Amino acid sequence: MSNLPAEEIRIIEFGEEDAKEISDLFRQVWPLANEYPEHWRKKRMYTVDQIRQDMKDGFHYFGSRLQGSIVGVYRAKITEKGLFGEHQTVRPECRT
Repeated sequence: MSNLPAEEIRIIEFGEEDAKEISDLFRQVWPLANEYPEHWRKKRMYTVDQIRQDMKDGFHYFGSRLQGSIVGVYRAKITEKGLFGEHQTVRPECRT
């Protein structure tokens, strides 16, 4: 990934139309994260409906696209206490 020109990678906020691709990424990445307990990993494999509901509830999903495909995502929400963020998910071949 480090040898790719920066203009090949786009950082954007995703919308409801991206929910299926985000869900597919979760289902690709989380089963491989063996450093976490299985029950924890399963909870992070959100469905399309869960992602869309999250977005309606004020969560923002943003991340990166490479050659048109989502390769990384992060979930965040501004709360009364500050910024709550979690769920960083990156395709294994795109990690440095």
